[in-house]
Amino acid sequence: MEKTYSIQLLTPCFCRGMDNRDDAEPEIRPASIRGHLRSWHRALFADPRAEKEIFGGVGKGAVSSVSSPVIVRVANIQGQTSMFATLPHKEGGRAAKKKGFSPGTTFELLVSTRRGGISYVHQKQLTQSIDAWLFAGGLGLRTTRAAGAIHCD
Repeated sequence: MEKTYSIQLLTPCFCRGMDNRDDAEPEIRPASIRGHLRSWHRALFADPRAEKEIFGGVGKGAVSSVSSPVIVRVANIQGQTSMFATLPHKEGGRAAKKKGFSPGTTFELLVSTRRGGISYVHQKQLTQSIDAWLFAGGLGLRTTRAAGAIHCD
């Protein structure tokens, strides 16, 4: 399986890496997107065994630990960053400004498999998890308040 998604940010996106300062450069991290996809898979299917086979997992002993056959990559981020209010309904210093990607920023999400891939059933579950995230999900801080809203062609 190998698929590329062209994604556009509709609202300011407050996504960070290790540097969590308000003025730190935002970054779109594959690990964050993988976490979203795993969460959507859990919500849709509630199948821990399938989740582990798709996204990998750890357990007691080396036998039950498995790396993920799914690879998530981010490429071609194009857009600007600026300071945006994370609480736009507040005024002044209470608006809590943070640096984020501007609306209209685009990037490519590349999802592929390795080590022989995954079964057809798991591939279908992965695709449905991706579709759910693209349709109803978001990226970064304040997604429950529509920050980091995404659109995919």
